[in-house]
Order: sequence, then structure tokens, then C-alpha cells
Amino acid sequence: MNFSPFAFPFFGCFIIFILWFSYERKKSDKLQQKRDDDFWQREHDANFTRRKNLDAIEYIIIPYDRFPVGKYADTEAIAQCEETLLSLKDKRILNLTGKTSTDLKLEYGAANLDALNEYDENYILLVRTLQQYAEALHNDGHTDDALPVLEYAINIGSDIKATYTLLAGIYHERGLSDKISALIANAEKLDSLMKQPIINALKELL
Repeated sequence: MNFSPFAFPFFGCFIIFILWFSYERKKSDKLQQKRDDDFWQREHDANFTRRKNLDAIEYIIIPYDRFPVGKYADTEAIAQCEETLLSLKDKRILNLTGKTSTDLKLEYGAANLDALNEYDENYILLVRTLQQYAEALHNDGHTDDALPVLEYAINIGSDIKATYTLLAGIYHERGLSDKISALIANAEKLDSLMKQPIINALKELL
């Protein structure tokens, strides 16, 4: 039987590849097992974390006096947004973007999870309404009134891309490139999957 002179080197490389692949798979399995063990340990600890007092938290306060509430009540889209914003007046609002249920239980206690989820849902409703409110004002020609709405949304950590791009577009029209740069710096602090898309969109305006 004749063997190609390349057969043995090829076979040796194949064996080396199999050994390397087996090693990498075992290493990956160990890392995944460690991640799983760490997760379940954190989850166990979280479920036994004692309830903490939520009264001391600094909640988000909506600055109604900075918005043109009631000024354009004859415009349905604007009026609906203002009605939603006013409905949040006496509710607790927290930005918990980027935090998992385990994180929240570890920090505040498992018994507070339902309340915290409610406060986070109020926040999501708030930033979505602020975006709709600002857009309605802008579309109706009230750009000066839309500005404080957009800037407030950014200040409380909104990760809605349209909020950033609408505000940046207004800055761009007014030649305020330094403020667009500040928006990019703000976006870089976000703990959100929308962080990079927002930054990319803002850089296109510079």
C-alpha cells in the first residue's frame, strides 16, 4: 500500500486539532458551569436579602412647571401626552434600566421586587410619553417648548433613540454642535443596548 508523503503530517495536524478542540470545549464548559454556579449563588443570596426601606430612595420628580402644560390643550396629541404625564404626578418613578431582578433583590430585598418593577414601569411610561410629547410639540411648530421636554428626558437617563436624535437635530439646526457633543458624552454613560446605536446616530450630525 502506498501512502502520500503528505498523509502523516496531515494526520498529525488532524490529531492536534482534535486535541485542541477537546481542550477548548472542556475549558468553555467549565467557564459556563462557573457562570451558572455564580448566577444561582447570587440568586440564592438575593432571595434571602432582607427588605430595605424604599422611602429613602431619591425618586424622579416631573418638573411640570418647565413644560407648557395646558398651553396647547386644543391639540389632541399634546393634550393626551399631558394627561398621561399628570397621571404620574403622585406615583413613584425609578430608572432601573440595566438592572436584573437579581440585582434589585440583592440591593433592596426580594420582598420589594414587585414594587420596584412598578416604579420601573412608571419610568418607562414617562420617557415614552416625554418623547411623544416633545415630538407632538415639535411637529406643531412649538420647538422652543419641546426643548425642555427632550432635555429633561435625557437628564433622567432615557435611552430612546428618537429622543436623542430629535434633540440633536434641533441643536444641529441652531448650530449648537457643542451640545451634540455633550449628548454623545451623556449617551456613553447609558447602561442600555441602545447605547451604541444612539452614539452612532449622533456622530452623523457632527
